[in-house]
Amino acid sequence: MIPVAFGRCAGWLHDGGSRRAVLMCGAQGFEGLCAAQGWRVLADMIAAHGFLVLRFDCPGSGDALDLAPGENATDAALAAIAEAERWLRTEQGAESVSVVALRLGALLALEALKDAEIDAVALLAPVMRGRAYVRETKAAATVVAQTQPGMDAVADVINFCGFRIENDDAARLSALSVSQLPAAARWLVVSDDASPEVFAALPAGPADTLPFPAYAEWIAPPTEAVTPFALFRDIAAWLGEAPPCAGARARPDEAQLRHSAFTETRFHFGPANTLAGILCVPAGGGDGLCVTLLNAGANAHTGWARMAVDQARLLAAEGIASFRIDLSGIGVSDWSEQGPRPLLYSRAHEKDVAAAIDALEARGMRRHIVAGLCAGGYLAFRAAAEDKRVAAAVCVNALRLHWSETEDLAEVMRLQVQSAAVYSGHLRSASSLRRVLTGQVPLAKLVKIAQVFAGRMARRACHAAGLDVAFAADSRAVRRDLRAIVQRGAAVTFVHAEHDQSGDEAERHFGAGMGYARKLPGVRIEHLAGADHVLNTRAARDRLLAILREAARRI
Repeated sequence: MIPVAFGRCAGWLHDGGSRRAVLMCGAQGFEGLCAAQGWRVLADMIAAHGFLVLRFDCPGSGDALDLAPGENATDAALAAIAEAERWLRTEQGAESVSVVALRLGALLALEALKDAEIDAVALLAPVMRGRAYVRETKAAATVVAQTQPGMDAVADVINFCGFRIENDDAARLSALSVSQLPAAARWLVVSDDASPEVFAALPAGPADTLPFPAYAEWIAPPTEAVTPFALFRDIAAWLGEAPPCAGARARPDEAQLRHSAFTETRFHFGPANTLAGILCVPAGGGDGLCVTLLNAGANAHTGWARMAVDQARLLAAEGIASFRIDLSGIGVSDWSEQGPRPLLYSRAHEKDVAAAIDALEARGMRRHIVAGLCAGGYLAFRAAAEDKRVAAAVCVNALRLHWSETEDLAEVMRLQVQSAAVYSGHLRSASSLRRVLTGQVPLAKLVKIAQVFAGRMARRACHAAGLDVAFAADSRAVRRDLRAIVQRGAAVTFVHAEHDQSGDEAERHFGAGMGYARKLPGVRIEHLAGADHVLNTRAARDRLLAILREAARRI
């Protein structure tokens, strides 16, 4: 997998050794985040059949440069897809180009390449009418806004899990539908419920089809998403075998995107170069300080709602470098058929963080902040505890500060509960009480909720009595690690969203109000009012950016 950049786009090239190319046009917004890891897997499987495969981000998405003020996202994507097809032919020597497109990427690709000569087209759960896509996305955004605490309501834009569709873009998308098709010899539709209009839009003659029963399991929040390996093998097989070309092309080990305020360098790192990251350096070069941004759970390095990309570039504008990375099994780093979940909270990921710091040191970075959300928050704390090169850690909504290898992540996720404050509100709700009394809430989860409340009451009783007691062995270990961090002069910032359980976890280790931690020098505690676990609201993300900026200034 080779990092590439062209125009305002960033991408990855999977070189199977042929001059027959495959252009992959992915899903957008929240669907694109969900599909990220599987999309890389599919690219690898196609390349294994000999093809030269390009995955890339359009302006305003993923790692690509941002849209210009007032620029329409749909028009920018259409131009980028056409540019990508030309780049494969002119810069990479492709003799033919096929297209594999997912969801909205299908509609955009068919429109952008309608005048191009395409060898074969595979459409995965394709969107064929922009108006229907906008309507469905707005409906989904409305449901999320009503059911998730702290979520921005739909107003002048469509805001689906932090991914926004501006009004002008919604209008442009709504006007888009398949009218003219590329001249392709072969067509494949991968869908369980493709509407008749999908096949009506295709050229005369039967299109090949594949069922897509695993769609809902794949296009799911990344920590829950399941990659459909068997289906991807079938898609790769349908494309066929690409004959190798004579002579291997020399390719660079890294690629750069340049902006007036920053330069971003994409490269591999780690002992076997199996990890990948993007180093964002201010235009002035920085001062040797770098913030390493870790994955939030299994979310790719771009972050929920593209949060990590925004943070990196806004920090660069203030002279602060950053390194957003994918840990083993996540995003664009090497994958396994077991998926990323077995690696979350693992020792392997702790080693990945150390490898990232090694890579930064090799590039002249000598002062390090490690920041992460959820499992990334846990890793940030572990990095500060174990690596003396880490000057500060920012632990955001860390649901765990201690992890035992005997624990089962699937079981922990199944029984995951919200903050005690949220459940206090639920207990005053008649509808919530009915769900409990009628057995709609699993018994195991009721026990877990009871444990949250019991623990909180015990901590408050001790606090009221002037006692500070770490009851459990894991709490004593967490306190010991925190003491060691601050004793060597490093700093830790704990950040907790109002509607998140991480505050309860922190109180479990540090006592009511995190009293033990508050007394230690170098420890800061921040609360994000009205925010949820993934920081769906822009206000919460803006506040986190300010916290990162403050952490950088303090060292």
